[in-house]
Amino acid sequence: MSVAVKEAIQLLTNDKPSLRLTGIRQLKSIAEFIGPKQTQEELVPYLEQAAVDDTDEILIAIAEELACLGPLVSDAACLIRPLAVLARADMQCIRDAAIASFKTVCRDLPTSKCDTALLGTVERLASSSYYNEVVSACCLIPLAYSLCSTGQRSLLSMFSKVHESPLQIVQRAAADNMGDLADAVTSKKSVEDATFVVEKYLAMHVDDADNIRMANILGGPAVLRLTSTVIPKYTSTIDDTLAEACKDVSWRVRLCAATVFADWVGQIPRTPERTEKLASLFAGLMSDHEAEVRAKAAAGFLDVCRNVGEGDIVNTLLPTLSQHRVDSSDQVKKSTAAVVCGLAHHLTRHDVTLHVRPILFNFLADPSPEVKLNVLSTISGLVEKVGPEDENIRKAVALAVGTEGKAGGLSADVDWHIRDKLARLMPELCAIFSRPGAPLDTFTESLAGVLLRFLRDSVFAVRSTAVEMMARPIALCGTTWVRDRLVPQLSKLSKHLDYLRRITALQAIAAFAEPITELDPRLASPLLDVAGQAVMDKVPNVRLNAALTLGVLGMNVPDKTRVDSVGPLLTRLQSDSDADVRESAEKSIRMCHV
Repeated sequence: MSVAVKEAIQLLTNDKPSLRLTGIRQLKSIAEFIGPKQTQEELVPYLEQAAVDDTDEILIAIAEELACLGPLVSDAACLIRPLAVLARADMQCIRDAAIASFKTVCRDLPTSKCDTALLGTVERLASSSYYNEVVSACCLIPLAYSLCSTGQRSLLSMFSKVHESPLQIVQRAAADNMGDLADAVTSKKSVEDATFVVEKYLAMHVDDADNIRMANILGGPAVLRLTSTVIPKYTSTIDDTLAEACKDVSWRVRLCAATVFADWVGQIPRTPERTEKLASLFAGLMSDHEAEVRAKAAAGFLDVCRNVGEGDIVNTLLPTLSQHRVDSSDQVKKSTAAVVCGLAHHLTRHDVTLHVRPILFNFLADPSPEVKLNVLSTISGLVEKVGPEDENIRKAVALAVGTEGKAGGLSADVDWHIRDKLARLMPELCAIFSRPGAPLDTFTESLAGVLLRFLRDSVFAVRSTAVEMMARPIALCGTTWVRDRLVPQLSKLSKHLDYLRRITALQAIAAFAEPITELDPRLASPLLDVAGQAVMDKVPNVRLNAALTLGVLGMNVPDKTRVDSVGPLLTRLQSDSDADVRESAEKSIRMCHV
């Protein structure tokens, strides 16, 4: 037995919960070592006993690790017993982990094993007088229905009893699992069972408790699939429940309707009448008086547009989207800003210019930085449709970004996280507005200039992001821009009083060495000058970074330059007073062979 496995086995019985947890996380290694027979006859029974009482974290870990033991035992059905113990736990998080492992284990079992072990477990849990066991049974009924060869009617009878329970928490479990049950019944294609599911769904749809109705409507798309596949005569009835949910008195039900709306509309074939009706319903959700409903609807706007006609988008949906420009909720505006540019894929160039562009301009001028970022991160499709030369879009983007560094632009935002996110968007923005093969225009240059400013940002993370994002603008802007704008910026930064800024300059040179020298080998000379000055810096960390940067430069310059210029500088650093600097210099010498 290896030392590691022996220690893991000892940890399983340790008094300290943290050490027991470590042992549980190594169950797979233990099982692999002791073999299938001992795992099944000794380890699994031990875990069944351990699952009765321990900390929540350990019980969750046992549930998760049991799912990994299926291939490591002779009969994976033996894992059902400890999982059944965990399915009886008081804490929902433990039961959820057990149910997830049940699904993993049972899907690999032969049907005969499911007929005995799984079906029996579900029956015992469902007949319990404790709500937690009944809830777990309800979660397992769809699994058992799809995997077992017999007992389907019995399982549906159990589900019916769960639904009729006086405890609302148990009823909620039935509603939560309605979608899974509908999918399971769809696979069996039983008309009788499908009718049962539809009846239960319709009963829950009119339940007095809104938490039952909201959970039920989330399973609606699966029930709609069931009816369209097995019992088409109920399809229109189920389809109508979405309309009722969209107008429910409870905003939580309307929120759930908005959540499933996009999935719902794609379940059955489109007809002009149906798409017109659905567009009208969705417009109602987009105009809902609850901000959370409007935000959720906006997030699914593009998915809905894929399933309705262009006329419905322009005449019914776009007006509601336009209202969100002045919405009182920032969350609604953020959700809408993230999808508005995507409309370019569903509309003609004329409609995009006429209807979408004004909305875009409003969001780019919004005082919320997140709203502007959401637009900029998705603007490529719209620019492609309208054209990168559109001066109004360029002007709006320039103001939103703050290409001149003025207050109000994202590049001057007081929150460094916003500046960091913008820095990550700049290469894409530069590429969107540049013209392949054309000379560098002033607008693209101004966008690249934002990254240059970020190189001297007060926050190290923003400077690092600017370094990371600069390669693409270098390729787009070309030799002249690198020589006249980038290199002078690095030279100036290398002389900054703050040693961290000087380190940024060196890290930038190391990152840019390859793309710059590929662009024009002559540009290596000014980069070497900057790195060479850092060799004499008073701060050891700067000299250390100089050594590393010289190593990278050495691999990207001609042999003569490497020997005549890089070599002497690294040799000097080899005798530096700081041991780390000397080590870095030696590493660079080996790396570039000088």
